[in-house]
Amino acid sequence: MSRSRVSFGRNDVLIHSGSEGTPSPQMSDSTFESPELASPPTLPNLSLSCGSPLTSPTFKLDDILKVSSPSQLRLFNYDLSRNPDTDPFTPKGSMTAEMLNRRATTPAVPSILVLVNTGSFQWITEIMASQRDKGVTVKDVIWGLYQDFRKPFNPAKLSPEQLALANISLASRTKRLAEKEGLQGTPTLSRIDILGKGHKFAGLAFVPKRGHWELFFEEV
Repeated sequence: MSRSRVSFGRNDVLIHSGSEGTPSPQMSDSTFESPELASPPTLPNLSLSCGSPLTSPTFKLDDILKVSSPSQLRLFNYDLSRNPDTDPFTPKGSMTAEMLNRRATTPAVPSILVLVNTGSFQWITEIMASQRDKGVTVKDVIWGLYQDFRKPFNPAKLSPEQLALANISLASRTKRLAEKEGLQGTPTLSRIDILGKGHKFAGLAFVPKRGHWELFFEEV
């Protein structure tokens, strides 16, 4: 099964790659056009705390969040469109409270920076530790991604073909959440719908040539 990527970046800046123009300011505080996706934008020089995942050679990710090897089964499955508080992890009971409360990194960091790359769009968000003295936990990472993907996406920034695919994804998500969580009504188009069918968390992996961590996701 093919995997897509999300990589650690900086702030909550929407980056658009395509011919439709610059994205709407309502998506973020600032916007700019990105280069081709095969050559990701160079991140600005940042002042980061000791133990940052972008600078520390001793930075270690908890095994729970790592990408599994082809011969391994993941400890849990998680649909990024599902509310983590509803215990959406499968198999049932595969994600325990102890696992969720683990530090996401060693050493601990107060925040993790995430660049989302859908193939046509990229945006950057920051996941903060819910308890700053404890550092970012596994639950903080999962919750941060869930909250980010819930943000509305401006359909005016999509081509007709992209909008058609996003609406198919939205309809599928609406049906799935009605069945799994009993949610009624019609959700608005959100960032998660731009991923197409790639809602399944597949873990994080470090890419040395890019100098940052990336989140991989698979089809649900």
